[in-house]
Amino acid sequence: FLARLRIGIIPTVAPYLLPAIINDLNATFDGIQIDVRETQTAKLVQELSRGDLDLAIVALPVSEPSLAELKLFDEEFVLVRRLEDEGRPVPDRDMLREMRLL
Repeated sequence: FLARLRIGIIPTVAPYLLPAIINDLNATFDGIQIDVRETQTAKLVQELSRGDLDLAIVALPVSEPSLAELKLFDEEFVLVRRLEDEGRPVPDRDMLREMRLL
């Protein structure tokens, strides 16, 4: 291989973004070796800071002064619940922590 790229990515977006990213990188850079690490944002930031990764796709904000952040997109979250709960108020942050969520 000519070059190696170590990418970290959070599990919530990995299945959606990785196929396109890997295909584009392989098409653009002949002979590239791509190593993927999938874990949580905090671990990826540590590994990136140590130099164990070349880049990471994480949940923002990271607010780590030694790293440069580039926002890729906004993600809209939607609450789906039982029809009989339709008229009830949207749960606040503390209530969401108590609930069983997907």
